[in-house]
Formats: sequence, C-alpha cells, structure tokens
Amino acid sequence: MKENRLFLLLFLQSVLGAILFFFLSLPFVSIIYHLAFIAIFHYLLSVTWNSIHSFYMRVALLYSYHLAITLVYFLICVGLIYWGDILTISMLKPYVLNLTDFCASVAVSPYSVYLFLLVFLLVNFLWVLLVCKQILPHPNTKRARFAVVLFFILLLFCLPVKRFFHFRSEPFLVFVFDKMWGAADNPFFNPYRTKVAVNDQRVAADYPKQPNNTRNVILIVCDALRADHLPIYGYSRNTTPFLSQLYASGEIQKIENCITTSASTICGIPSLMQSKEWKNCTHDGFTLFKLLKKQGYQTSAIIAGAHKAWYNIAGTYARDCDYYFDGMDAQKHYFKDDRVVLEGIENGQFKKDNNFFYLHLQSPHETALLQKNFALWKPYEKAVGNTSDRWLRLTNLYDNKILQADVTIKKIFEELEQKGILKDALIIITADHGEGLGEHGIDGHVDWLYQPQTRVPLLIIDHQNKYPSEKCSRQIDIAPTIAQALHFTLPSCWQGVSLLDSTRVQYSFHETGKVGLETKQQQYAIIDNEDSVIYKYIFSKDFKQEELYELKSDSTENNNLVNQEAQRIKRFRLFVLQNFALHFDLGD
Repeated sequence: MKENRLFLLLFLQSVLGAILFFFLSLPFVSIIYHLAFIAIFHYLLSVTWNSIHSFYMRVALLYSYHLAITLVYFLICVGLIYWGDILTISMLKPYVLNLTDFCASVAVSPYSVYLFLLVFLLVNFLWVLLVCKQILPHPNTKRARFAVVLFFILLLFCLPVKRFFHFRSEPFLVFVFDKMWGAADNPFFNPYRTKVAVNDQRVAADYPKQPNNTRNVILIVCDALRADHLPIYGYSRNTTPFLSQLYASGEIQKIENCITTSASTICGIPSLMQSKEWKNCTHDGFTLFKLLKKQGYQTSAIIAGAHKAWYNIAGTYARDCDYYFDGMDAQKHYFKDDRVVLEGIENGQFKKDNNFFYLHLQSPHETALLQKNFALWKPYEKAVGNTSDRWLRLTNLYDNKILQADVTIKKIFEELEQKGILKDALIIITADHGEGLGEHGIDGHVDWLYQPQTRVPLLIIDHQNKYPSEKCSRQIDIAPTIAQALHFTLPSCWQGVSLLDSTRVQYSFHETGKVGLETKQQQYAIIDNEDSVIYKYIFSKDFKQEELYELKSDSTENNNLVNQEAQRIKRFRLFVLQNFALHFDLGD
C-alpha cells in the first residue's frame, strides 16, 4: 500500500476533478473514460517516481506532471463554466499569443493574469514539496520493470488507445487534439448529416458551368452586429455615419427583417454559406464558395479572428478559397482587430473582376479590441461586478465598436476602389448573429434566441436589381439572393429563397446549436410570418420552457403570450413535432 500512496493521492485529485466535470454537465460516460485514461498516467508516474533516488529529481518530475494536470483541469472547468464546452489548445493559442490585447478587450489587467499564474505555480510547488517530504519512495524492481514493459506496450498501441478514448470524448484528449472527427460529439458527423453531405457532393458535381458573369461579389459579415443599433434601422445614435450616408444617397437597399439561423458563429457561418438550417449543414456542403469557384471566380476569405482555430469553422468553406487570411496570419495587429482585414486585402493579389470576397469583421464582438479614438460614448469601460450603470456601459462600448466597424468598412471600400474592384460590385453587409445588451437580463449571444441575438442587418448595394425592403428574410436566403442576382441557377440542395423571388416563406426554424458546442442550454424557435402578425415561439426540446411573442406589436419581446394563447401553443407544438422533430435527435 505504501508504494501506491502517490498514485492514490493523484487519483483522488482526479476523482475530485471528475466530480467538478459532472456538476458542470460533462457527459457521465466521458467522465468514466477520463478516470480510466488518467489512471494509466498516474500509475506510470508513481512507479517512475518511486524508482528515483534523488529528492530534487522527484520534486522536479512530480512538479512538472502535477502542474500540467492541474492546469488542464482548470482550463477545462473554465470552458465548461463559461460556454459549456471544453477549451482546446488550438482555441487558446490565439489568445495566449495576444494575451495583452485580449486582456484589454475584456477589461482585465494582464498583471492580474500574471499574478494568478505566479500564485498557481507557487501553490503547486508547495503542494509537491509537501508530498515529496511526506511520501517517501518505495522502489520495487519488479513493479518498475512491469511499468516499463507496460509503457512500451502502450507506446506500441498508442494510436489505437488514443483513438479509443478520444472517440469517446475523453476531455484531456479533446483539450490537446480538439474534438475527434467522426466522434459522436462532433455535429458534422452523424448519419443524417453524412447523407446530406453525399447529396450536396452529387449536386455540386452536376452543377453546370454557366454564362460568365464578371461582377465582383463582396460579402461583409460583422460578428455580433444587431440591426436595431444602426441608424438605418431607426437607432437614435449615429453609430454608422458611412453606411448611413450611403443609405441616404440611395446606394444601399435595406431589408427590414433578417433573422439568423442561430445566435452562434459556429452555426451561423455554415448556415449562411450553405443556405441551410443548422441541422442540414455539413463539413463539406455545397457552399457559396464552391458555387462561385465553379463559375470561374477567384474566392477569398479574409477574417478578423481565427476561424481555423475556433472549432475549425473555416473547414466548412476554406477548401474552396483561393486566398485565405485570418488573424493568425496577421503580422501587424491583434488577431481580432478589424485592421487584420485591411492587412489581408493589402497582402492579396486579386483580379479586376470575377472576385468573391468574404470579409469577416470582429469589432462588435465582446472580445474584440476597441481603439481609443472610437470611444465616443462614455462611460464604456467594463466595471467589476454588477454596477448600477452596467447596461449603459455595455451599450456604450457596443456602440463605440459599431462605429469602429463602420470606419473599417469605409476603409475596405476605399482599398477595393483603388484596386478597381468596387465598380458595379454586388455588396452584401450582414452579421452572423446579434448581441444581447441587457434585454431579458441577458448580455451576449449563443444561448438565447431573442430578437437582439437573432435580428441582424441585411444591407445590399446592387445597381442592377431592386429588393423588397419589407420582405421577411432569413440568413439562409443570402446565398440564393447572390446567385440569382448573378443569374446563376440555384442549387437544388439549398433551402433558402432568393429575395428576388416572389415566393413567400411562412415558417422559419432557429436553434442555439448543440449542447457542448459553445451552447450551455439548447433552445429552439419557430417564426410564423402571417403578414398581419408575426409570432415567435421559443421552446425547449421537452416543451417545459415556452415563450410566445407577437413581433409586430411587441418587437422587444416583453409580453409573453404563453398563458393567453393556449390553443396557438398547442398548434405550435404539433407543428414542431410534425416538421422539426428531426432536429432534436441530431448529435444525441
């Protein structure tokens, strides 16, 4: 028993970590596999530690091991607490490499982070020192030999062992290697989506080359930009002087109501590019990129952010990019700084025509960095705790960031104008989702489907077509609109409807995505557009949580009609079960 004291101590710590995982809603099966997986390493470490005679070598070995293990436990818990998913090394990398700017963006002093790390290192060292003094090694030659043999056997079968545990979402392996493609927890790989992907590939293979269209297409997506904070949509503050000027001169056409598929970038971007509800999005779908590339377009994605690092969002479209540039490629700026897009445009080599640009701006997002010269509305600095003016500060900060995005868009126009690309270009300005600023007591996005999180601007510059301003549109309608404006046939696998088409869509479906993929709580919504009234029904899978709003008379969703509209709620439940029940089973 004495020889196993260190092993038992380490394993007890892992059990405590597993209990934390359980209370933070990590699947129980993953926790069991984690304990089995980590026990192997604890055992090998303890046997190796027992075979070392030097006190200092034992301290060094145990300190390195224990520091790594506790740090991973801490980071996994942070991820589970803040967005219900496991942080990974690839996600952390951009923030660690830009730690000072990231701290500034979330109003945290980098010195407090350094102090925390110092305390963390010191506490771990003191714990290890105490353990090494209290537990004396008990070398066992036979057991040490057995451990060496076991170690080499594990090395020999390391790939199968790793795959076995990784496939079952063992959290340490997810942290190091990301989610495993093909695993049940990866939303793009389940039987239904696989069938959708096969059909998409067939449609893409049969899609014809059509008469050449030389118009450039520019799709600008502003992350977390809600419509009602733009003066074009009636906002009192002049947050977008450049866009407002274009609108006043008649250059911009506005679509009054555009609703995103989700309140998450992970769902929103694939949905936009593949013209599909989230349940039908696949890792290799027939995207707008793929369509335009087949028509001879030079395709470019220039991203303020790290789409390859964050759940590999770029994996759903980047294979069809002739030029890809994101924040991890930037040399001059913080990876979530919109000036990354300007740097990407400056570095790229583009033709005069037949260009498709997907430009993703970050300024409105909560983790983007505000440049001080755009701090027009004050106070805007994030305050510690729930201060009385918290929502005012949050709103001021958000509006300042929209102003910053507007200036970036103006500079983008100037850069593309100098390159001769802007002339007669089809330009779409929209967002992947919105942002809560205190409505319903909520700030942020991802976990909610209220209008602040899902209603986004849809602005179009197109001198050749007229768009119906009052038509209710969805995020999935953007790609078909671009295709029809260029006179290309719409792919049969797309679900959206072009805004140039007179077809009226009565129902739209929306969801927060899958629990464990950024989302901590899963919700769904149906919007029923009956022209004279627009009902929005928000519900959970088991219908235990339900909300109903009539958006024309209650655009701020203050009056929940669930108790007044019992019969309508029953009809909505039946409609959901008949038409959207498939959504509930994906990824389970």
